[in-house]
Amino acid sequence: MSRVKSPALVLPLLLFVLIAFALPIGRMMFKAIHDDTLLTLMPRTTAAVSTWDGKDLPVESVYAALVEDLKQAWGTEDHGRDRQADKL
Repeated sequence: MSRVKSPALVLPLLLFVLIAFALPIGRMMFKAIHDDTLLTLMPRTTAAVSTWDGKDLPVESVYAALVEDLKQAWGTEDHGRDRQADKL
């Protein structure tokens, strides 16, 4: 009976620690390395850079995509907005 009783007493505490501490810390660590702001603000540039090999300078189409994305961001005034703060 005591073999069943001790895990049953520890299980609520373990669940509390996981829910109250481990999950929020894990979520915070994930958000620290994952930021999709560039993907949403500059979709043409990220698509063009994904084809770049990284050894030499990018081709002219990457620069053209960057210019178009910057023009669009400037026109819609999204260039300085903090998307993460908007989600809060």
